[in-house]
Amino acid sequence: MHLGFWDYITFLVLLLVFAGFTTLFIWLLMLPGKLAVKRQHPHAEAVKLMGNLGFLGGVPWLHALIWSIHDSITIDIRRLPEEEREHVRKSIENLRGTPEPPAAPKPKTADDA
Repeated sequence: MHLGFWDYITFLVLLLVFAGFTTLFIWLLMLPGKLAVKRQHPHAEAVKLMGNLGFLGGVPWLHALIWSIHDSITIDIRRLPEEEREHVRKSIENLRGTPEPPAAPKPKTADDA
């Protein structure tokens, strides 16, 4: 059996269609996490994880999508509101892959001796 030019074109088109659907599927799985990070959601890490694992049933992914859009205001009574905002900011930077640089050491004073 001889494969002709159009057979190779068919295989190439099928490969491109498969790659396109795979890319679209992965993009959809990551959509809730990206929305949560962009909107600086307080539970962005949980939304991202739930969205990425949501392909197992479909319903968790839908829940993660709704959760990423919902404006939930979470106040942890163990922190003051400013500390909570700082904690959320650090979590978002960590999820984006841009952690803050380490703090510079404090200069020693005469009182430290």
